[in-house]
Amino acid sequence: MSTLELEAAWDAVEGGASLAEACAAAGVRGAARGPLLSDLRRILAGEARLARLAPELRAPERRLLALRALAGEAVGERELARAHVDLPALRAAEVRQLERGDALERLALRGSVSLPVARELAASLGDAAEAFLAASWGLAPLTLRANAARTSRAELAQRLADEGLETEPGRWSPWALVVRAPGPLAPTPSFEEGLFEVQDEASQLVARLVDPQRSAPTVDACAGAGGKTLALCALLGKRGQIVALDASRRRLDELRRRAARAQAFNLLVQHAPRPDEPLSAPLAQLAGRAARVLVDAPCSGLGALRRKPDVARRIDEALLARLPEQQLAIARAAARWLRPGGHLVYATCSPFTCENEAVVARLADGDGLELLPLDAWVPEELGALAPDRGATVLRLLPHVHGTDAFTIHVLRRRS
Repeated sequence: MSTLELEAAWDAVEGGASLAEACAAAGVRGAARGPLLSDLRRILAGEARLARLAPELRAPERRLLALRALAGEAVGERELARAHVDLPALRAAEVRQLERGDALERLALRGSVSLPVARELAASLGDAAEAFLAASWGLAPLTLRANAARTSRAELAQRLADEGLETEPGRWSPWALVVRAPGPLAPTPSFEEGLFEVQDEASQLVARLVDPQRSAPTVDACAGAGGKTLALCALLGKRGQIVALDASRRRLDELRRRAARAQAFNLLVQHAPRPDEPLSAPLAQLAGRAARVLVDAPCSGLGALRRKPDVARRIDEALLARLPEQQLAIARAAARWLRPGGHLVYATCSPFTCENEAVVARLADGDGLELLPLDAWVPEELGALAPDRGATVLRLLPHVHGTDAFTIHVLRRRS
């Protein structure tokens, strides 16, 4: 990989591109994407750290060299000199900042995140914040979800083995298969036939905990491109009804394509209405009838850092101040679909209490909803996820469960 390719890819990342888009912008495809992706991830993981130690290091190749040297890798003195990287000065600066900084500054430096992120993590996870970041900067395994409506996990594993893809069962989800070989997923006939989707185990578990009912509709109020939606459809087989709503027509179009491949025929896809917009006929009939409503609320996304290492650089104080109000408004609007006794599942891929506990506390205060303890909605076979059965929040964490971070609450509509 050339310096020019790395610079082109980093320019794309700084412009807001995903890592895959950055590789395309640099003209890097196929097997050559692996080293470039690895380098981009490493620069992102060390970006906030170097911003404190050596803000003058702007070029991506200089940052990469400095991070390799700080990690103790073999880097020649001439190479460091050519790049104007003063390794002793970097190490001395880090020691000084760790000695002089307060607890939040030390967490931000060690975890390579901004102070707003460090502050919210410390408030939410306490002493576990550093372990969370260490695990989150790692690479997530490639995990698949067997389409339970059409195959079993064991059958899919054998089929994939026949197609040259070795897998092993996931730890928590009964449909999860973890791909053993690193790198991108090669096209397979079983994928084209809709027998599986790529989905982290935490997302699979959210769908499992929704517990869709065959006797009444389930609403996915923030369906996006439909990862959890399709998992809910598969749980019901060809029975029941899943209603997918989203404000983005583009994402809903992608969901329709994925649903056709998965043969999810128990799915109704509708554009989410604005607060002042009259309901379409299907949605007017749905109001107050759903047994389950999933609000996978738009959030800071820090829980997906293993798969989206660019997300941490986008989180600032303004975002953290704005999101909880948006999340509360979305959840309150979604509650209109819920019948008495029905469950509203509020979930985010964020560990922050400001996006979770603080939001559901307000939701349960005056909206006709009550928080349920874990023993009311976490099944016994997943009891290891929830040792305190009387608690009302379930946190899935990369350093504890090996999954993306998800925070889940369940509220019940009072009769």
